[in-house]
Amino acid sequence: MDLCKYFGHLVSFYEKPSTSILYWANKIFVDGGGFQYTIIGLLLFISVVYVVYKKIFYSNQALQSYKEKNISNYILLSAAPIPILLFYFSPQDHFRVISLPVLLLCIAVISYSFSYQNLNKYLMFILVPALIIKISVFTYSIYQFDKNMNFSAFQGDKVEFILGENFPAPVTLSPHPLYSILDGIQKFVEKEENHNIKRIVKPVSGFERVDTFIMKTIANSKKYDFYLNIPIPKKKMIERTYDDQMTILDNYDALFLTNPAVVGLPLWSDDTGPYVSDLKYSERTSKMYLDIINDNLPQIIKSRVNQSLRFHFLVSYLYINKKLEEYGWIERHCFKYDSFDLNLKPIKEKGCIFTKVSK
Repeated sequence: MDLCKYFGHLVSFYEKPSTSILYWANKIFVDGGGFQYTIIGLLLFISVVYVVYKKIFYSNQALQSYKEKNISNYILLSAAPIPILLFYFSPQDHFRVISLPVLLLCIAVISYSFSYQNLNKYLMFILVPALIIKISVFTYSIYQFDKNMNFSAFQGDKVEFILGENFPAPVTLSPHPLYSILDGIQKFVEKEENHNIKRIVKPVSGFERVDTFIMKTIANSKKYDFYLNIPIPKKKMIERTYDDQMTILDNYDALFLTNPAVVGLPLWSDDTGPYVSDLKYSERTSKMYLDIINDNLPQIIKSRVNQSLRFHFLVSYLYINKKLEEYGWIERHCFKYDSFDLNLKPIKEKGCIFTKVSK
């Protein structure tokens, strides 16, 4: 199937790791937080048992329910199928794709459960403690990290069972590495000979230590004298020459490059060991970058690769092989910035700024 036609060319190389309905149902359960599904399932079970009991033993009595709620439930349910189908059959398999329809389904179930007047007071004995637990754990999750540098973090099995694996964690690390990076770029553009450099482009892979999208948001505030941009790769990138692909950088004044992955992060492994990125030349690193560019990858990493990631590794490949100048970009300045490796050990990483080759 041509994914570009339906979902955009950035996901044209994406392959879902599994088509098992049970696999994806379990992902929804785990990512969304099993606690809330358990509580809502219990509410539904009690209400269904109540309805069945009344119909069997009190068949001559009409059940008291709120018809308006039933109508609103149908409206809520009607919004759920399309996002769920996209989650199952499209490359967009992150929980955020179905977070809204899952919420609507949960509201519909709760609304249905509370539509029977005689049952409400009993259901409240379940729902209120559940809400107190959820709010308490949410409050705990805000303050449990002293040095969290990303908006996502492993918060412990019990916390993630209640809040969900995709629940964001606050960024509490100070000073944060992104400020070290942005301050390094600022010092470069403040130099008199660099005052004309305003639009800086930075490739994004999704594996970086510092989230590029957050960095872009912070950089584009009034504090800095430059704008950070993210390049959008062309369609059918793998079929294009490097010259053609690199033209997406033509409209920018400078290129900023960092390691495309967290130091020490195994992207995949084989019999020779794990493949990690350090933005330094070695035959192994060069081959790894080239395999990503050419889509010569094991299945475990293919499910994470899109064209933005591939382009970041392309620029990195040209850099470590000292070929960027052949494609119109010359190194102007490199600087060290504060960062952390995979195990959150403080390290120094390198960021480099390139400008266009004078013609």
